[in-house]
Amino acid sequence: MGPMRSVTAAIRQTLKELGLNIVDMSDENATLDGGDVLFTGREFFVGLSKRTNQRGAEILADAFKDYAVSTVPVTDGLHLKSFCSMGGPGLIVIGSSEPAQKALKIMQQMSDHRYDKLTVPDDIAANTIYMNLPGKGHVLLHCTPEEFPESAK
Repeated sequence: MGPMRSVTAAIRQTLKELGLNIVDMSDENATLDGGDVLFTGREFFVGLSKRTNQRGAEILADAFKDYAVSTVPVTDGLHLKSFCSMGGPGLIVIGSSEPAQKALKIMQQMSDHRYDKLTVPDDIAANTIYMNLPGKGHVLLHCTPEEFPESAK
């Protein structure tokens, strides 16, 4: 068993112990990378990239039947979340490059929901993690001002 297989086995065991539902992608042709999956709390956007294909998006849609799943073409070999993420409830943080803005336009056209948007100058700085932590409240993990001074503003 290689190192990745043992990591996968350990994660699978932990998820089982937590009583979470595990869905296997048994279709060998399906690819789905977590960096291409954006859950807004209301729906999923799946970036079609070098690491995620239509079949992978279909399997995700089958697993989450209560949510709309829309696909977004991702060019330049990036992940969807290389230039966008959720910065809070109903808030999409998006980079200002042409591919990022094009993807945002597609997401807005496909969605029935209206999201607020925060556009940052640097695409990489749009890759944030929003959390609601017990005892700490709403927290946004983001790049440092030293890394991206314009986006930090």
